[in-house]
Amino acid sequence: MKAHYKHLGQHSELFDRVETKDRALLRSNAIIEKLTHEVAILKRHKYARHSEPLDAVEENLKILSGIS
Repeated sequence: MKAHYKHLGQHSELFDRVETKDRALLRSNAIIEKLTHEVAILKRHKYARHSEPLDAVEENLKILSGIS
């Protein structure tokens, strides 16, 4: 009888470890998703900054050259 309870205790311990690992994995995935989103936003800002000045320069060149 004691062996049976010991066996159940091992299963419970394994289940608890799996639950803990699952929670850690969910947290890690949420962090990865958040950081991926932030990187995408930062890339958009970085490339937007580079293209905006070029648009202004192009517009000025068009005005100076008389192109509409």
